[in-house]
Amino acid sequence: MGRTALWMTVACCAAAVAGGCGESWASIQHMHRPLGAQKEEVADVAYQFTDSAHIELVLCKQWVTPAGEAAPDFTYHYFLVPHPKGRHTVENDGVVIYRLARRDGRTFLYKAVSGWVDHRFALLTKDHLHAEFEAQFVQVWPAPESAEQFPLSGTMQANESVRTAQTLINRYHFFVTECEKKAAAITAAPAAAK
Repeated sequence: MGRTALWMTVACCAAAVAGGCGESWASIQHMHRPLGAQKEEVADVAYQFTDSAHIELVLCKQWVTPAGEAAPDFTYHYFLVPHPKGRHTVENDGVVIYRLARRDGRTFLYKAVSGWVDHRFALLTKDHLHAEFEAQFVQVWPAPESAEQFPLSGTMQANESVRTAQTLINRYHFFVTECEKKAAAITAAPAAAK
């Protein structure tokens, strides 16, 4: 009877340590200019190692579209974070965070100018990541009328999945690049006119 109780205790402890592992999700609170403050629960969440020094975290949510509509509304979040666990900042550690959103056919791109990402790996399965984040964003596209900053914060759990992460990056990061090019062209136009 004593050994059974010991093994049951060990099994319960292992289950408690691994609790939550395997599920990918994110909860995000943010400000989106046309719609105001919002909270989103996101299920398409993954991460991948880019090299020995960095991790890419990707979150995406897409809404069902009316029949015949080719471009659904979505939000896409991209994080490039140093690999070692712990808190890393935009200002000091080179963390890169983008938020891309399409609402009613209009595309908005935001980029973090300050903030942090704190991540750690699950104890039993090193292929599962937990992260919290908080950042201030500026609107990149459409060209902002002011330097107003928008907050974003949240928590996430993600499995390492090159397939999911790379699929989302391949699908949405093109829009990030295009919006940045358009914004740079608008910024460069007045300078060229002088």
